[in-house]
Amino acid sequence: MSRSDSSPRPGAGLASDTARFEQRSTPIIYGAIAASMVGVLVADLATPLGVAVWVFYLIPVALSLWTWRPAVPIAIAVAVTSLTVITYLTDEPGMDRDVARLNRSFGILTAWIMAVVGFLFVRGRIAVRRQEWLQTAQTGLSETMVGDPRPEQLGERVLKFLAEYLGAHSGAFFAADAGRFRRVATYAIPTDHCAKEIKLVGGKMGYGNIGFHPMRLA
Repeated sequence: MSRSDSSPRPGAGLASDTARFEQRSTPIIYGAIAASMVGVLVADLATPLGVAVWVFYLIPVALSLWTWRPAVPIAIAVAVTSLTVITYLTDEPGMDRDVARLNRSFGILTAWIMAVVGFLFVRGRIAVRRQEWLQTAQTGLSETMVGDPRPEQLGERVLKFLAEYLGAHSGAFFAADAGRFRRVATYAIPTDHCAKEIKLVGGKMGYGNIGFHPMRLA
């Protein structure tokens, strides 16, 4: 089947990458992350080194767990590390710098532990969503194939289901028949624009002769 190039959505797509199953995070989450980081930065720059304002940098790291991109917690940890070091170097001294450096090192370590946990958490949530997507597809496809339809009817049912579920624009269904694959159904393709059969070449399907390439269902 040929698939569309539209944006991924629940129940759409052929690729196996995790981005296929990411949802759009609400702008409020990203806004809260940005606002909290800027707020902590301003407060940290305005206070002497002895005031532990940098502790609140853990807030944006925690908020990143509500996003749908595994890389976001890591990116936030990088930003928090950079800002913590910068304010350590620019703040007015209010305590011994060795003690301040030790405190901030623990803070950075905590931020990175949270970021790694967040990365695994978000990735796991996406994996669960992917598994649900696959199970729903398997159930729907099984229901579509119920009964004992003729190959033509089966092909039409399967093509219709897959096209709607995967977001494909068009497709063709081929059935194995004596060392070749015979076209038994099409979806949104004129019959004169689709090969009637695919012959095996060296035990493999001759994709190069009909102008498309194989795709793996994820």
